[in-house]
Amino acid sequence: MAGCIKCGKGEYKKLDVMCHLCIKVINDEAKSVKPKLYMAEKAYHILGNISRDKGFICRIFKETPEYFVGNWEEGYGFINVVFPKETTHEIEIPTGAVIIKTRNSVYRFGKSDNEGKRNISRYKKPLSFSLCKIEQLIVGYPMMLNYFHEEFEWVTSSIKSIEEIS
Repeated sequence: MAGCIKCGKGEYKKLDVMCHLCIKVINDEAKSVKPKLYMAEKAYHILGNISRDKGFICRIFKETPEYFVGNWEEGYGFINVVFPKETTHEIEIPTGAVIIKTRNSVYRFGKSDNEGKRNISRYKKPLSFSLCKIEQLIVGYPMMLNYFHEEFEWVTSSIKSIEEIS
């Protein structure tokens, strides 16, 4: 028998479990953040440990100093899942020049500067902007860009391939 991994209380047959009260407290204390995709392994829900064997994509909506709160992108639809920050990390975006193929278009990006800003062009269909920051870049998911001419995000169709170029 083991106790909650956060408070040590309770008796659980399985190791690596977080109690309902700790999950509720984390959810209540967490501050809202701009939703973003991460890779996570450990995950706790009021129904128990819903961790994955290897990194899996989750969407984060809130955070505390030690935890993220969100949901798995695929699966049974659990909400308010607690992800420890020590086993959850941002999905890396290449800093060099890349060509991104989506379902509908092909984009070319220059190298990013120290703030993540880079030049962008789209084959056959010119864009109304030429400078952006890639916010989300995962094959199988839409690409999300922050462009600086206005306070909007650009969201594409799902990414088919990412090719780093010299």
